[in-house]
Amino acid sequence: MGANIGTTITGQMIALDIGVFAPLLAFIGVLFYLLGKGIKYLIGQVMMAIGLLFMGLEMMSQSMIPLQHSAFVVDLFISIQNPLLCVGVGMLLTAIIQSSSASIGILQILARQNLVSFQQSVYLLLGFDLGTCITGFLASLPGCRNGKRLALFHFLLNLIGAISFLILCQMIPIISWIQNLSPLAPEHQIANMHTFYNILTTMLVLLCEPYLMKMIQWIYPQNYKNHRK
Repeated sequence: MGANIGTTITGQMIALDIGVFAPLLAFIGVLFYLLGKGIKYLIGQVMMAIGLLFMGLEMMSQSMIPLQHSAFVVDLFISIQNPLLCVGVGMLLTAIIQSSSASIGILQILARQNLVSFQQSVYLLLGFDLGTCITGFLASLPGCRNGKRLALFHFLLNLIGAISFLILCQMIPIISWIQNLSPLAPEHQIANMHTFYNILTTMLVLLCEPYLMKMIQWIYPQNYKNHRK
């Protein structure tokens, strides 16, 4: 649950335009990676990866500028106004690239170019968080029972959050509230919504966590022989 909230920092960093420091970050990361040992080596890997991610997103941002004048792209996004369809498209995109952070970066670029509305972005975000669960499932396939339980918990966490949020959006104007916090900055709107959504999801799941754990343990019961050992 903490990881779900923590991953929203990428969207906040993109909204704050941290990408201007990306080349410097990547350069320092390469130095640490090549010359450092132990913790410095690991820090170098992280800095290098973050720097390259933001440099890639900046290049992608520039390449997408002509798309705002493309009739095909505009018609495509106009055709996916249905919330459930947006969630499905978000799931598919993130399942393919296996990175919700990259998906959110792409979404912020599309919003900056006025290719997607904030309403669409919200439902795409729900799909991103569901689609990223595929990574956990793939990693858990050769793993132990607790690994499979964790992957299932991650999926149920995001599924409960998505369903609850869709229902809440029909009852109270959450989308309008978040949008009005930064009406002229679509990147900040998306980043703030992603953070708010994951905090809200965590709070909701914490209320039913004991029952959720029992259900997961029922689906993946403890092996009797392993339990005796």
